[in-house]
Amino acid sequence: MKTLRMLCALAGIFFMSIATGRATTVLPMNLKDLTVNAELIFGGTVSDIRSEKQANAIYTYVTFSNLQFVKGTHVGPTIEVRLSGGSVADETIEVVGMPNFVLGERNLIFLAGNHRYLCPIVGWEQGRFKIRWDGVSRREVVFDGANDPVTEISGNQIVKGRKARLARGSPGVPDSGPAASVDVQQQREEKRALSLGEFVSAVEKIMGKRQ
Repeated sequence: MKTLRMLCALAGIFFMSIATGRATTVLPMNLKDLTVNAELIFGGTVSDIRSEKQANAIYTYVTFSNLQFVKGTHVGPTIEVRLSGGSVADETIEVVGMPNFVLGERNLIFLAGNHRYLCPIVGWEQGRFKIRWDGVSRREVVFDGANDPVTEISGNQIVKGRKARLARGSPGVPDSGPAASVDVQQQREEKRALSLGEFVSAVEKIMGKRQ
């Protein structure tokens, strides 16, 4: 199998956009940055994923259905998002930093430049959020692309949840030795993820400030 890796980190490293031939920089973005730069903001369920080779490029097409729009309009029951990279036969082009999707997964997408940009998701992985059902609160909640819960929007900053620290006596943690140095009183409970409604309200608030 022939594999080509295209490197592009999210920390201000430059890469060349195949579609435009221009240098692009991906920088950390807050919720206001994502909202202002997005042409479309929508929730949708991944209903199809396919890859095609076109000339010397491979593109992956991710189709979203069951659409709910937060910003912008679209004609039709589905949206097909084109991402650079993918696998066709024995050839793979891997674009490092490109979001990956799973069939049946529900996402909230900040989109701009679809079918024009290397990655039309604003801020790459930063502009993709996973929507999950919380059986405890019985509501849809928001996680980022790395599966960390979004727990707060503070001054437009997207605050992620911290994993709870294990204390002595917890499963898999010994009662003595270096791994047992964590004090029970230092352990913090992981905050619950924001509901989809709370997250969308924060986006709409930003949109209202621009009107």
